[in-house]
Amino acid sequence: MDGIPEISVIVPAYNVEGWISECIQSVLDQTFSGFELLVIDDGSTDKTGEICEEFAEKDNRVKVFHFPNSGASASRNRGLERAKGRYIVFVDGDDYYLEKESLEKLYNTAERYNLDIVRGDYLAVTGDGSPDPYQSCKPKEERYHELILNKEDFLEKIVQEEFFIWLLLIRRSSIKNVRFPENQKFLEDMAFLMLLCQQELKCMYLPLRFYAYRKLKSSASNVHDVRNALDAFGMCDFFNNIEKDSSSKRFRDFCRYQSVMMFYWTLSSLPYNYNDIEINQICVRSELKSLLKRTRRRVLIWRVFNKSVLLISPPHYTCQ
Repeated sequence: MDGIPEISVIVPAYNVEGWISECIQSVLDQTFSGFELLVIDDGSTDKTGEICEEFAEKDNRVKVFHFPNSGASASRNRGLERAKGRYIVFVDGDDYYLEKESLEKLYNTAERYNLDIVRGDYLAVTGDGSPDPYQSCKPKEERYHELILNKEDFLEKIVQEEFFIWLLLIRRSSIKNVRFPENQKFLEDMAFLMLLCQQELKCMYLPLRFYAYRKLKSSASNVHDVRNALDAFGMCDFFNNIEKDSSSKRFRDFCRYQSVMMFYWTLSSLPYNYNDIEINQICVRSELKSLLKRTRRRVLIWRVFNKSVLLISPPHYTCQ
């Protein structure tokens, strides 16, 4: 590939030897050829790195970088630091594109309307690639199709609590110094997108189911360890902090709502996902009593809700 690429495709890869070939090949098969493919091997202990190098030897658009294991956020950041394309897309190493026109359609849409972000849809698949339509992205209302949206409408009407970064084509100049939080392995997509949305953005939803999301039981979002709960509780203060710096009332209201709901959503999930010992660890490490007080105060000050049910005492373990 000669010249500066239009798109940088960033693929964090860790021990995905069974799927990385399908992932890379789905990118190389795209009808849009003006891209670079940056594969960040995150200290894989299987044959992932070797497979990636084999692709790099055959196609000069593929560039492979090997680092000690540091997590998906660090890998994505390393990709951003090396990206040269005008636009950025992320693909997880165990996922793949469903159709060959995916990048072309996303790119043409961004160029036509001078957009900062274009978002499509995904199809959930199992480990062997079988479709799981019941867990797939739900199509958005037709009135939002190919309509230029501000960041508030984009977050409320299109993202709809699914902050998946790999559904987005993003203008690199809009990313600036925004990076993924490397001390966080759960909901890092949410943090990155919200930091990105602190500025004014032109966004669009393209009703294109282009991405195959492989929902593996071993993925970070499906493994219920203590770290996940701590990261989720940490997002309460995260939303509180970024709302303070915004001049947009709608953006502040959105952040305030998310701050409160992250607390109650995470709290309600504890008895279903963790045992008593783990719950006690989460309570201590997250300083849950203090977070509860802050959340109650935010509900009263912000008047986010009119329903008093959110002010009732949570389960007893939060106060132990």
